[in-house]
Amino acid sequence: MEQVKISWEEHLRLIEALAEQVKKVFAPNQIVCIATGGLIPGMILSKIFKAPLAILSAESYKADVKGVKNQKGEVVFSRDLAKTRPGFGNKILLIDDLTDTGDTMAKSLEWLKNHYGEFISELKTAVIWHKNKSVFRPDFIVEEFFPDADGQYPWIVQPLEKYETQ
Repeated sequence: MEQVKISWEEHLRLIEALAEQVKKVFAPNQIVCIATGGLIPGMILSKIFKAPLAILSAESYKADVKGVKNQKGEVVFSRDLAKTRPGFGNKILLIDDLTDTGDTMAKSLEWLKNHYGEFISELKTAVIWHKNKSVFRPDFIVEEFFPDADGQYPWIVQPLEKYETQ
């Protein structure tokens, strides 16, 4: 499987490109990031848009199951959002790093609507990377990946991944 290695500089450049895309059509007053992949983009977008950050913890990849690394599992959520400011904005940008299968983003969107829907007037979704096999297509995407001749998609190696393998 091909790997796409992302440096810190490239990661920041891609997050800034995502912000520019969003700025053209949407002014969020609340950023919700899906942890853990959306933490860094969420934090940076929160600062760029001067909007509070809320964190939705979700887990779908199992680090190592019977010797098989990065196996996709059921999406499990935290009980509530982690946030430090009272209240909740009505123009939400839900951010993650990647839509691979799309399950996490789709289920996070559903979770957010079920738990905070009464506060939301507008909700948009954003990712840095999108694999076109995904069942969910976010509103904002910086880079889209298509399968190679063997039907394989690249593994995106983000800067923090080195800490996962230590």
